[in-house]
Amino acid sequence: MVATVRRRVGAGLVGLILALGVLGWTGAPAGAKRPPPPSSAPDIAVCCAWDTKIADGITYSIVGTTDTSLLNAIDRGVQAWVSGQGSVVVGQSRSLQLTRVDPNQGAEVTISFKPSGGNVQGSTRRSADGAGFIDSVSIRISAKAFGASNTPAEVQQITTHEFGHALGADHANAPGFMMSPTLTGGSTTITACDARAVETAENWYLNTSSSTPAAPLQSSVAC
Repeated sequence: MVATVRRRVGAGLVGLILALGVLGWTGAPAGAKRPPPPSSAPDIAVCCAWDTKIADGITYSIVGTTDTSLLNAIDRGVQAWVSGQGSVVVGQSRSLQLTRVDPNQGAEVTISFKPSGGNVQGSTRRSADGAGFIDSVSIRISAKAFGASNTPAEVQQITTHEFGHALGADHANAPGFMMSPTLTGGSTTITACDARAVETAENWYLNTSSSTPAAPLQSSVAC
């Protein structure tokens, strides 16, 4: 997922445009069938599920910064999916665990903070195993875009959005959600529909007792 910020200097307009680019698949992702043409009803697209690594909890590491305020912002952005101020991901059978580890411990998700910045605000690369299930993710977050630095609050929101992609959610087709295509038109907290999108992507683990990964049963969730 690539997030691009476009700022019109003098017009006072800031628009963060988020375009999903799924890279690194070794084959077709283990996802639901292609969704039907967009409708006017708001929904969030669902991509794919994690492999068995999710059973031990998804680990993440942060590299590229030692700034405490930024590290805390990134942590809050990740943990928002399980303990944030908005809605959180809840499983009927098992719960989602997200744990930060040291970079040398081989985390499933690597979050790299880029001190420079051009017109790319953030990006997410999902990689899959031979069966098409997510087995690792790389997220990059820029310190600034178009010459303007991101505040810790913006870094947190970008992180939450990007980590939503890491958890198998794609974009909403309307504003007002964490997974909306534009950050400025989206929500600063996770909505119930955002949480349901992740719960749908990871249904095999969260809502069943199965030990065998399975593709999402739906290609989107209605909001």
